[in-house]
Amino acid sequence: SFKDRVWNIGREGRGQGGGGRTFQPGRAGRGQPQRPQVFDADAKRRAVKDAKVDMTSMREEILLAGLLNHPDLFEDVGERLGSLAFTTLALDNLRQEALKTLSGVQGLDRDSFQNHLRESGYAGLMDSLLSSRVYGHAYFARPDEDPQGALEGWNETY
Repeated sequence: SFKDRVWNIGREGRGQGGGGRTFQPGRAGRGQPQRPQVFDADAKRRAVKDAKVDMTSMREEILLAGLLNHPDLFEDVGERLGSLAFTTLALDNLRQEALKTLSGVQGLDRDSFQNHLRESGYAGLMDSLLSSRVYGHAYFARPDEDPQGALEGWNETY
């Protein structure tokens, strides 16, 4: 019958297991079974430590970017920002210079403040801080955020 012919055509060239190959117990397609991946304890500790440093550094960058774009926050956040010791020397130096500048000159606008810091040698670091890399984590640090929103976001991050 037609059904038998179709069945036999499909079975030609196959062994018991089908697919053109004979069945081999314990061989799941590629030969050897995969062994589970094992992580050593030191690698795990390093990864956890690196992740913590990254989160700490990001928090510091966010707080600093918020102040750089909103120097009017200094009255509300200056003392708290001054009490922090940043983990990165470059960020800590910028933090200290920003606090020194804002405490010495009252009512300094954003452009004058940022220009002073750039002229003091922090241009590259500021370009990194005042970028979408940081703004993506902290909407309030953007220059177009209103002062109240910037303060609320800064306080939340602190």
